[in-house]
Amino acid sequence: MKEKVLFVCLAISFTMILLLSINIMARKPVCNRKHLDDIDREMDLVPDKEMALKISELYIREREDYLNQTVRTDYHSVEDKYEYDIKVIFNEQDYEWMVAYKVIQPGGSVFVLDGETAVRIRRDNGMVNPSSR
Repeated sequence: MKEKVLFVCLAISFTMILLLSINIMARKPVCNRKHLDDIDREMDLVPDKEMALKISELYIREREDYLNQTVRTDYHSVEDKYEYDIKVIFNEQDYEWMVAYKVIQPGGSVFVLDGETAVRIRRDNGMVNPSSR
């Protein structure tokens, strides 16, 4: 009796696994995000470092203006413009440009509290993804 119950449970579980596998293969999950599988490596909307740098500068200046308008402290006012140490790297695996910014103080030292801001730009469609630390 005990073996029959175990056999029935095993048969039910294998049947469920088979049905779920068929369902997953028949109906692919759909979302509106761009995935790494969908990268068109033939298309170059952002072909070189200079273009990636220009796009990221627009984002950084817009972010800087927004911060100066919303957060006013004794350290910086609306007229302050920061100088940045900039690195541009192409990530071949993700097919995107990564532009890293570090704020430099007027004395020449890197502003530690602000950290580093990186702007990732997809090369095939030009999608901008900011990330801050």
